[in-house]
Amino acid sequence: MSKNIIQKKKIAIIWENKEIGGVGSYLDFILNNPSFENFDVTIYTNKTNHGSNILKKKLINKKNIKYVNYKSFLIFESSFFLLKLINYLLKPFFFLIQYLVFKILFFNKDFNIMVGLCGGYGSFRGEVAALLAYNKRSVKTLVVCHETAAGPMFLETLSKFIDRVISKNISSIISISKATRNSLHFKTDLFLSNKNLQELVIYIGVPKYNLEKKTSIRNFDKDNKSIFNIGILSRIEPYKGHEDLCVAYSQLNRDIREKINIYFIGTCENIYKNKLLDLAKSLGIEKSVIFTGYLENTGQEIISNLDLLLCLTRNFEGFGISLAEAMSVKTPILSTNVGAIPEFLNLKNSYLINPSSPPEISIALSNFILNNDSWKKRAEIAFADYNTMYTSDKMCKDLLSHFYLKDKMK
Repeated sequence: MSKNIIQKKKIAIIWENKEIGGVGSYLDFILNNPSFENFDVTIYTNKTNHGSNILKKKLINKKNIKYVNYKSFLIFESSFFLLKLINYLLKPFFFLIQYLVFKILFFNKDFNIMVGLCGGYGSFRGEVAALLAYNKRSVKTLVVCHETAAGPMFLETLSKFIDRVISKNISSIISISKATRNSLHFKTDLFLSNKNLQELVIYIGVPKYNLEKKTSIRNFDKDNKSIFNIGILSRIEPYKGHEDLCVAYSQLNRDIREKINIYFIGTCENIYKNKLLDLAKSLGIEKSVIFTGYLENTGQEIISNLDLLLCLTRNFEGFGISLAEAMSVKTPILSTNVGAIPEFLNLKNSYLINPSSPPEISIALSNFILNNDSWKKRAEIAFADYNTMYTSDKMCKDLLSHFYLKDKMK
């Protein structure tokens, strides 16, 4: 493929989002990869996307990327039950308005590739409206990064209709794990009406990290060499298992507990943060639980400052970017065995436990302190697995191979 051909490619990425999270990191890894430097990229995102400003900072030197902000009629935030109910009932109407908004945005635009990037697929989403609104001949791909969201029960027929329409109007669906792909099969009609719809699993890959130039972050205690810093790097939400860790930590023997500092790293609603603080106080562990808030350092920089990364998700994990980042910096991993986790973690490269099980977490933490060398050996195996399967270079190569192949088939 010659450079001149590559320079002609134009990609539109539709990214409708509310929170700071993994989808922004996914875009960061792709667009900062040299493979995408010769593309003209337009990112369409809603004005209320809290992650977009962070992504812009990470892509600040990229002259080939421009942004278009639009008003989303499908993202609604309110604490009032009646307003939420009205919004719920009017979803199809707002979906139609969003479709018309994209019709206007795409007027007289010409893209070779259009990517609808969604955290979890659901019928009434902005990415879906955008892919339907752009009716020119091009590669149109839906990338799904999480479990399929359940649609409104009373609109199930309409939801299935949209599944069938979108499947006939796109070229392919890319899932970031087999678990994510399976959730699409079990919960949607996407693959029923278009047998030629191509489906792929392309795992998320993270960039190479120079372990010799590790960035020291002042938020973490590095002065006391006998203290192990362990942490969860994610949005702080109930299903992420922070409460399970607090309970498990309180059950440890005192001599083990005194060797551990816990870090909760990420954004958190004040109501839930106060709940966790109250729990820590009731368990008598408040001095060992530290909330850092959102840190502007890269995930790899943060995790390289930890002695152990925990992922204690209680139900479904679409992939777990922080886990791949931990693999890339040789930080040992303790994770629940949910969703896509067993696709890339195992008992050789990590320590896996059942979800929502504080006793198992306690046993694992004691093992980590008492048999630390064995955990470091697992981290070395995880690093080798990362280099084979989960680099951003491999991910981008797989994505571009797919895009070019589909482009030739148009």
